[in-house]
Amino acid sequence: MHSEQVERWQNWSGSVQAIPRQIVKPHSVDELARLIGAYGRDGRRVRVAGAGHSFTPLVQSDDVLVSLDELQGIEKIDTEHSTVTVLGGTRLKSLGEALYDHGPRCIQGGSGITGHAWCNRQGRPACGASQAYAFPKPS
Repeated sequence: MHSEQVERWQNWSGSVQAIPRQIVKPHSVDELARLIGAYGRDGRRVRVAGAGHSFTPLVQSDDVLVSLDELQGIEKIDTEHSTVTVLGGTRLKSLGEALYDHGPRCIQGGSGITGHAWCNRQGRPACGASQAYAFPKPS
């Protein structure tokens, strides 16, 4: 785990800011679970920061801020059910690039990913999703 003493955290626009006592960046789900358990037993207040796209003060913390930046990537691809399991810090751009290695796919949903689907040859979602994003091969 990487732990930083920081002066300030802010979202992408700077409209939400915080000065947490500690920022932690766990490198595994097990490490994250151990940290959350310890913080809970110690009565610490924990917030989790993703990519910082939210305009709400949900992430503001004066105690512990957990960054999921080190928890990225694909855990499992289930081709039978057309689903993918990813770690909580996975960014949409890197997910598309990683999925391309397993064949052309589409990501369903907007900023909150709801799943993925294989695309047909025209780049349209094979599952009939109303909204999907096809990712070209990374350059």
